[in-house]
Amino acid sequence: MTPITPDDLEHAKPPRVYVGGYNTDFTDDLLRRAGWQLRQLLHAQKKLAKESEACAAALAEAQAEVAELRAKIQEHEGRQELIGTTLSAAQRAAREARAEARVEGEQLIAKARKKAEKALDDLGHERARLAREVEDLLKLREQTREEIRASLGGALARLDEPAPDPAGPAVSVADVLEKRVDERVTAASSTQRRR
Repeated sequence: MTPITPDDLEHAKPPRVYVGGYNTDFTDDLLRRAGWQLRQLLHAQKKLAKESEACAAALAEAQAEVAELRAKIQEHEGRQELIGTTLSAAQRAAREARAEARVEGEQLIAKARKKAEKALDDLGHERARLAREVEDLLKLREQTREEIRASLGGALARLDEPAPDPAGPAVSVADVLEKRVDERVTAASSTQRRR
């Protein structure tokens, strides 16, 4: 069966029947209007088909863009995850480095304190030793003075005695004093060296 076109309806000439037939004017008018509406419907159908094709193309393009955007989103998410992992690793490394630096710093401070305490102890010992040495030297000086006074007193007393035999060796007071001072200084120096 062939499809009916608007032209078939508009130009249709149904056979005329004179007895009990249809009103020809009414029938012609009805067929014309039906043809016109069919033509309008076919035109709307073509228009809708074109719009449908355009929509299908736009939909395909939009789907392609959506797929591309999804791929980009996944790529960005992957980068973001990588950045997050890298940042986390960097923060962890920084915390570890700070902790190690803190421990090393505390160890260096402890060593420096020990060295400073030892140096202070050594200085205290050296100060005490030097104080003892000064005290010993002051005592030696006082003893030497006493001995010089005693020697001078003895020498002065000998001066008052009769003169010795000119044939014997002559010893001056200065020689005796110098000899005793040299002996005392030598003894004090050797004592200090032994300490």
